[in-house]
Amino acid sequence: MNKEQDDLENRTIKEFLKGKVSLERALLVASGLDEEGVETYVGKIDKIQENFTEWLKEKKNVQQPQELSVYDRAEALFNYLWETKPDRYNSNFLLADVIDAQLSENVNEKVGEMLKSLLLTLTKPLN
Repeated sequence: MNKEQDDLENRTIKEFLKGKVSLERALLVASGLDEEGVETYVGKIDKIQENFTEWLKEKKNVQQPQELSVYDRAEALFNYLWETKPDRYNSNFLLADVIDAQLSENVNEKVGEMLKSLLLTLTKPLN
């Protein structure tokens, strides 16, 4: 890790603890991304959220995630992640790699443990 990345991580952690930085951004910086990379992956997380919302419409006849209780949203998200990418073991654990694997067109691509995938998607409120 270079000094610039180390400084970014330290600043981000301090800002996160003060409530000035989102969990999403803090996790992305902690995974080693620079500012440009963070912005790229924030967009990719938004895409996962869009895909989840579309899945809800098609599979559950729910127009927006907030129509569901928090518990039902979490359960639906778990089911969505599992259904779209069932191979969730013995793969890379880096957040950026998990995001890329989730967005891959290859259904058989290994994504990462379910808990990590669920956590990364829950870092952003489900509109």
